[in-house]
Amino acid sequence: MIDPTAPLRPLREGTTAIQMGDVVQLRRAHACGGDTWQIVRLGADIGARCLTCNRRVLMPRREFFRRVKTILPPAKTEDWGKRANSEAGQDS
Repeated sequence: MIDPTAPLRPLREGTTAIQMGDVVQLRRAHACGGDTWQIVRLGADIGARCLTCNRRVLMPRREFFRRVKTILPPAKTEDWGKRANSEAGQDS
């Protein structure tokens, strides 16, 4: 039986922990020209939304981590989210 109090298994070397709402930059640009994506789903597959055209895609976790170039710092993350919302006509 699995012990629920046991510590979680650490991530493999070379992978990074990501969370819902994080903004990442991928190695190749999307067809619309954007290369920044917001994480919208975590699991066996990772869901991401293009911040330029709002297209959503699902990628296997292994492929996602292979394509990630960088995780953008929180200061830039807020700017990207505001830009995507204003382009979609959802100004707050």
